[in-house]
Amino acid sequence: MECVHILIYKKIPASIRKKDRKPVEKSRSILSLILILFIMKTTFFKTIVPFAAVAILGISGAFLTTSMQSGSNLATPKQGYMDGPEGPCSVEVNCDTNPGLICEVNGVQAFGKDNNCSEILYRPSN
Repeated sequence: MECVHILIYKKIPASIRKKDRKPVEKSRSILSLILILFIMKTTFFKTIVPFAAVAILGISGAFLTTSMQSGSNLATPKQGYMDGPEGPCSVEVNCDTNPGLICEVNGVQAFGKDNNCSEILYRPSN
C-alpha cells in the first residue's frame, strides 16, 4: 500500500506540494471599497472639522482685534481756534484729537470750541 501512496505523491506537481504556500489574497468588491472609503471619509470629517472651525475662528478673531486696535490710532481731524484780532476763538486752524504735540501756529496754542474754547487739541500727524 505504501508503494501506491508514493506513486500518487510523485504525480502531484512540486508547486502544490510545498509546505510554505502563500495564502490566497482576498479580493474586495467595489461595494466594499466604497463602503470603506465612506466610513474613512466620515471619520476624517468628524475629527478634523471641529479643529478646523476653531482654528478659523481664532485666526479671524486675531485679525479683527488687530484691525480694531489700529483703527483707533487713526487721526481724527478737528477744527481748532486761536485768539485773533476779532476776539477769542476767531481764527480757524486744522488740529487733531490724537495725543501728541500741542496744536500751535506761530507759538500760539489752538483750542477746540467745546467748553468755551478750552478743549486741548493736538498737531495733525500729516
